[in-house]
Amino acid sequence: MNGLEKITERNGKVEKVVSIKWIDHTGETGWTNIHEYSSEPSVVNSWGKVIYEDDKVITIIQSIVEGTCKCRRQADAILIVLKSCIEEITSY
Repeated sequence: MNGLEKITERNGKVEKVVSIKWIDHTGETGWTNIHEYSSEPSVVNSWGKVIYEDDKVITIIQSIVEGTCKCRRQADAILIVLKSCIEEITSY
């Protein structure tokens, strides 16, 4: 298996840290000579804590703080990756 097994939470805490190797959608702006144009997708490596996963996406965060403000926890740098773009996941 390539690491796409289901992720679960215990006691309401985020526990699993992963690295995800995935293919990103890219684009270009401005006038481009398309006579001999070619393109390659971007391969991205992202690391973070899993906060959500379903059959189509996995969501990771860079930072988390618990017990502040009026909520139980807050996250920063949320990244949602389509599973159809994932080449590999490694759990730590």
